[in-house]
Amino acid sequence: MTESTVIDYTATLLVDIEHLVNHNDAMMELVCPMETQLALLTLENQTLREGLVQKEKKRITPQGQLFPGGRGQHATSSMFMDEQALIEGEAAQKKADLAMRQAETAAWKKIWEKQKAQYQKE
Repeated sequence: MTESTVIDYTATLLVDIEHLVNHNDAMMELVCPMETQLALLTLENQTLREGLVQKEKKRITPQGQLFPGGRGQHATSSMFMDEQALIEGEAAQKKADLAMRQAETAAWKKIWEKQKAQYQKE
């Protein structure tokens, strides 16, 4: 190899590296907004899903469960007490589920804020 061949080959490699850097920058400009959009869509999907669950779920009050048809019950019977304990357990589970959903939403909001700050910085 002659010196001019090596210089030409080096120049070609430098041009290729410049093209790769430009390509990488273009891809990053495409990916960052997509990540942000994904975070927003996930938050919206969670909101819609929660609304759908509430709509589909038939609302039965604890009183309606304990006194079906509005009829009186023997309030100290084991069946009545078991039903009441079940209702209280369901209420505690709902609170735990709500706390978990709020934690997930907070995590997605954190991602959204990070992406928003990065976008504004750029």
